[in-house]
Amino acid sequence: MSRHSLHFCVVSSAALVAFILSGDADAQYSPSNLTEPSPYARPGAAALPAPAQPFQSAPNAYGTAPAGVQQPSYPASFAPPTGRGPAPPGMQPYPPNQNQNVQGMPQQDLSQLSYLNGPPANQAMQTPPAAPACTQCQDGSCDNCRAGAGDVAVGQDGPRFGFEALQLFDTFRGPPEGSGPSNFGEVTRANAGVPIFEAWGIGWQLGASYGIYDFSGRPPPATETSGAQQQVFVTTGFFRRAKEGQRASFGLVHDWMINNNYSQYAVSPTISQWRGQFEWALSGRNSFGVWGTWHDKSFIRDVPDNHNQFRAISQINAFWHHKYEFGADTWLRVGLPVSKELVGNALAGSAIIGATAQLPLNHQLALYANAMYMAPNTSAGPIGSASDAYNVSMGIAWYPGRNARTPTVNGSRWLPYMPLGNNSNFLVDSSHFD
Repeated sequence: MSRHSLHFCVVSSAALVAFILSGDADAQYSPSNLTEPSPYARPGAAALPAPAQPFQSAPNAYGTAPAGVQQPSYPASFAPPTGRGPAPPGMQPYPPNQNQNVQGMPQQDLSQLSYLNGPPANQAMQTPPAAPACTQCQDGSCDNCRAGAGDVAVGQDGPRFGFEALQLFDTFRGPPEGSGPSNFGEVTRANAGVPIFEAWGIGWQLGASYGIYDFSGRPPPATETSGAQQQVFVTTGFFRRAKEGQRASFGLVHDWMINNNYSQYAVSPTISQWRGQFEWALSGRNSFGVWGTWHDKSFIRDVPDNHNQFRAISQINAFWHHKYEFGADTWLRVGLPVSKELVGNALAGSAIIGATAQLPLNHQLALYANAMYMAPNTSAGPIGSASDAYNVSMGIAWYPGRNARTPTVNGSRWLPYMPLGNNSNFLVDSSHFD
């Protein structure tokens, strides 16, 4: 026998077997045989009884039902194939369809549910309610609002009470230190903001910091070599962060610096300055702006043996703010002092450069770093080294309202916009006469 003849015999035999098995399956599962033992029943098991209450009839999606066979009242589009028996025990029958005629076909003058035409007008599906506006973020309800691409149109919803706290290591020096070394210590900051003219997007912020330096004292020429230096900054003012679709952010605050055992002469001056900032978002990832300070209250102390004077250095800076896709922020600054020295006619310095970076670890914590340097207006040497200024700080920031990571440079709307006064944005000039 050729292989073609053998192949034909195998295929024909398989088809015949399939036809016979199909006929046997229909006979085994027909309604008339429901009381017969199932071929899959365990030996000795009781036969399946017929249902006591027949199911109501419904249109058969697969053709006219055989006479005497009652069909379950599923919707027509979900009716099971004919000949497979009623629904399993325990399923409740659907009520009879009152909108069908004697032949079991839907009446044409009554509206029927159709997946093509949709539900009747009086049974139209209701639109799901819109998600509530994000106003509280402590539970993470604003995380979805902040997700998205870096576009200025992305929402900046956040808690109506914005709060941040920082714990930092800090070192600084400036003209008040003279020829003495820098100061190293620890700083704790807290800054809060709330809306006051919400229709205009105006908020009010208030914050303070406390720093303690030189735990082991200072060497000469400091007049106090054993006592630690303490420093408090207080900042308050108004701000406006751009909300979604807007580009301009700005703020105006007043800074106070309160010192104890300050400078190489160990005095306790309290001085103040005004500080303002304007920022324009080019996109969700980049913005440019300017910020500046101008001195306000100065400190003068005259005693029989010496004269001390301290005053904030007015300055102007331009900056570039960049937001990374994973939520980090960087600020790069360049500027110059605009006020003259207390002694002499030259500016208090020649140039100022600085940078700040914040890297979110999650929605509540972020790593923070800041650095600033003001070059003196004299050549390098003993006088120049006593006239420059710098500040370096690093630590961790905490945002209980889950504001550590935001999608654009605009940031969370009611988080304080202006940073607290510190030894980077509050530079001090001094003069001393014996």
